[in-house]
Amino acid sequence: MTKTKRFEGIVRTVHQDGTALTPVSKGVNVKLHWNPDDAVAPRCAEVFSDNGAEHAEIGLGWLDKKLIDYDGVFYLPTQVMDFLDELGFDTAEMRQSLAN
Repeated sequence: MTKTKRFEGIVRTVHQDGTALTPVSKGVNVKLHWNPDDAVAPRCAEVFSDNGAEHAEIGLGWLDKKLIDYDGVFYLPTQVMDFLDELGFDTAEMRQSLAN
């Protein structure tokens, strides 16, 4: 199962040292993927720009419906957490850890 949502905003690919690798694109799309054998929470999120120039795959780690880990990107986009919140998942602890 997948669910997709488009957010207004900008996206660009940035190197870990902060250097921009692509120009700014408008439109941020988030696609969540559930494993059919374990449909409690999505196991992966894809984030991509409207023009397709930027793309990231993000592994999501859960404790029940509470997001506790992610992998594949330096910083978890707020749009991913916003979408998860809309779907009833708990991202409060992750948001707090990223704010520090």
